[in-house]
Amino acid sequence: MALITKGKTVVVEDETYKLTKPDIEFLLNIIDNSMVPGKYISLANVVIQKLKNQSMMVDRNPTQIKSALTDWKEKQTKPTGKPTIKKKGDEVWIEEK
Repeated sequence: MALITKGKTVVVEDETYKLTKPDIEFLLNIIDNSMVPGKYISLANVVIQKLKNQSMMVDRNPTQIKSALTDWKEKQTKPTGKPTIKKKGDEVWIEEK
């Protein structure tokens, strides 16, 4: 399975299965216990979040990952309904579908 973003193809299996659970835990431990310079704090937070996501994905089987990705893709491609606007006296109510 591959995702295409901004003209680049990313193979999901290669990205998630390159590291084992002990590898990910080791990297998280190193980053958590190190002193990250201030200008790299945001990058460190992004890396930590990616590693946490990968560690959660390691425990799942490939079919669960594929089904979750297809569900997400279907949800993103669905057209959103127009919100309905109702007036009740002086109040305006907006209901999103």
